[in-house]
Amino acid sequence: MKIMDNLTNQVIGNIWESKDIIRNLMTLADDIGPRPSGSNTAKNASEFLESKLIDYGLNIKSQEFLHPYWERKEVNFRVDNKHISVTPFHFTSDGEITSESFILKNPNEKVFESAKFEGKVLFVEPSRTPHGGMGRKEMYKKAIEGGASAFVQMTNIPGGITETGSIISVTKLDKAIIPAVSCSYETGKLIERKIKHNKGNITLNVKGNVVDKKGINVIGDLNTSSEKTIILGAHYDTWDIGPGAFDNGTGVVTVLGLIESLVEIKDHKDFPYNIRAIFFSAEEIDLLGSQSYVTEFLNKETNNISLMMNFDCTNIKNGVRGAFTSNNMLMHNQIVNFVNKFGFDVKMSLRPPHNTDAFPFFQKKIPTFNLAQFTAPSYMHTAWDTVDKVSEDGLKYSTAISGAILADLMTNSIF
Repeated sequence: MKIMDNLTNQVIGNIWESKDIIRNLMTLADDIGPRPSGSNTAKNASEFLESKLIDYGLNIKSQEFLHPYWERKEVNFRVDNKHISVTPFHFTSDGEITSESFILKNPNEKVFESAKFEGKVLFVEPSRTPHGGMGRKEMYKKAIEGGASAFVQMTNIPGGITETGSIISVTKLDKAIIPAVSCSYETGKLIERKIKHNKGNITLNVKGNVVDKKGINVIGDLNTSSEKTIILGAHYDTWDIGPGAFDNGTGVVTVLGLIESLVEIKDHKDFPYNIRAIFFSAEEIDLLGSQSYVTEFLNKETNNISLMMNFDCTNIKNGVRGAFTSNNMLMHNQIVNFVNKFGFDVKMSLRPPHNTDAFPFFQKKIPTFNLAQFTAPSYMHTAWDTVDKVSEDGLKYSTAISGAILADLMTNSIF
């Protein structure tokens, strides 16, 4: 079809000319701010996203679903009777604890097996490499198994920073047994010094409760005559303390940038695929937004979904850009050859999209593509996940690479 001639160049050009990409990121992170699913600010974000899709000429709808959410009621943390600020992890258990402290550095299975911290508040100092070492939930389970009275994860970024996130998997019906909070790097080092002098007695009081909240998935279709659909997805929710510029404002504005670039192409309604944008809520809570979409809609239309492209954390300054695919070797090879031909700065791999909104689609055997860019520190899940961590040119580059890959797949009718 004539419309597909030079589609890749047209998409890339439209993205680089866009002035909306960085503006959209500033709206989400600077103006709206933290967007925990079910909150008023999340609703503000969903309304903003709806308005953008309407401006681009898409047909929109929303999907509402209920999900659990942990509300903080009280947190008090003292070291040798001196108050210090900490941040509780979501879905932590309530508790009033007074006991000695114990520190584990760079914890792994072997370190946990040999450590003796029964009855003590366990401080863990995780690896400083990106995604290095054990995960938080895994360490928490080991703390419970070892008899810790409470779990404290020390943030590995200096500067008084604490982080948050879920301490259990709500979909697996895990139970929080002991209180769990995050402390700053400096607090962890203070505890380490005090332990050397037989001090570091901890008093911790945490209270909260689990309530039902309403998540909203925002869905928009760039309708064509085709019955086949390509989904462009990103989650817009954050935890309660973070403005979420990197995680995942970048992914959201990548999808918006892709849609903006496509609708500017004349006769885009003649594309061989319908393009559907989905902005998921409650990704941070066990992917509940994407799982709700798959449960409600996908069983009716699985055969019509050709590809799910997911965008989560698509740019950070000095980051390494990577993409991974699943469920379709022809697609994977096509993308690898295309990326190598044009010399795009993206490392390709073939693996399942665990811990992303593409995973429920992967489970339905739908081909998936994920693009992300990481470095350490990333500041995700902290109050410092702000727009200044993102490069405007780098964000446009990630979006342009994604758009070029999408255009090439459509042009070559891979599906």
